[in-house]
Amino acid sequence: MNYLGIDVGGSSIKHAVMDESYQILSQGTLDGRAEDREAFLDAICVLYEHAGRPEGGIAISYCGEVDERTGLVIAGGSYAYNAGTNIKVDLEARTGACVSIENDGNCAALAELAGGALADVRDAVVIVVGTGLGGGIILDGRVWHGTHKRSGSLSLLLESVHEDLGPAHGYTDAPVMGKVCGAAALAQGYALARGEAPDPLPKNGKEFFALVDDGDPVAERVLVGYCRRFAHLIYNLQTVLDVEAFAVGGGISAAPAFGRTLESEVSRIYESTYARRLGLAAPKLLTCQYRNQANLVGALYHHINNRGEE
Repeated sequence: MNYLGIDVGGSSIKHAVMDESYQILSQGTLDGRAEDREAFLDAICVLYEHAGRPEGGIAISYCGEVDERTGLVIAGGSYAYNAGTNIKVDLEARTGACVSIENDGNCAALAELAGGALADVRDAVVIVVGTGLGGGIILDGRVWHGTHKRSGSLSLLLESVHEDLGPAHGYTDAPVMGKVCGAAALAQGYALARGEAPDPLPKNGKEFFALVDDGDPVAERVLVGYCRRFAHLIYNLQTVLDVEAFAVGGGISAAPAFGRTLESEVSRIYESTYARRLGLAAPKLLTCQYRNQANLVGALYHHINNRGEE
């Protein structure tokens, strides 16, 4: 049986015809965003028709909070006009197909559960480094969605307490983890450390890690600071959730220097805090196996395995 997978991202919609073993048979991308909700729904209906109306239906990964059971979009994400509407119900009425929808962070986690890094793991956290930090929490082999369908919102965690934060001053978004551990943080940190000179400064993670591999001491120091903050995040989540593994994805996860440094910083924390003396288990660090196709695979996993609960 074939299915149409849809990955609704902030600036494009990826689509693929897939079979029940999660193999992609054909795929493409719609660049840009529909101007309104009708155009958004029309675009997906056209993709379904062009795909030959796959008999398995439509599996959607969406860049915002959703009720995965009913199809209600809680937060529209980059598509604000979808907030408070039901994509599942409306698409089923238009196409006659079975439609499912799940948050993209959760889809990334489900992809690893389906046959990736977490295939043999029951309790885990997936962290995807992008513009911010996407996340998904797997407990007892299932996504934990939370009361308000907002679990895994790792970007919004505060890095630390700042003296200028509080009721009298208001909270800012400066210290949240999405900013200090997002993909742009390394290049930005390097520019700040060098006083934005000399040129050329790294424009992205690939250029930054080229400097690390060349032995640039400033880049190495920035990477250690970044991984230390990342390790703090992992430590805090581990003490609360007590999971077996953390799987890290996003482009940064492919850099060997990142993996080595993160492992070192996580070990340093466990050797220097009460964790080791109290016998708290250090989590296993894994690299996500699915990359650009993770949301499509996870959406289909959700579609196949949760159809009876919707």
